[in-house]
Amino acid sequence: MLLLSKVFRVTIRYLTIFNSENHAHTNYFKRDEIWTNCWYRWMGTGNKTDIRYSNRCYADFKWENGKIVEAFYYFDPTGLILETSEE
Repeated sequence: MLLLSKVFRVTIRYLTIFNSENHAHTNYFKRDEIWTNCWYRWMGTGNKTDIRYSNRCYADFKWENGKIVEAFYYFDPTGLILETSEE
């Protein structure tokens, strides 16, 4: 953990993060690909702006040998841009 703290700068962007309205299903394709699709609502309060955000999100996960090898996330980035922008 000490080594990681020297390599990565950790910044908490949101308070009270949680997900709701979760739905997921997994697809098994003929070419031996397995993908899980997830829909959910992400909610949190910005640490910098104190704005409460609520975003519908979608995520895709590709599985190989029981592990996620690719992940794609789709969401409105407005809150993330506001929380990470320089003043």
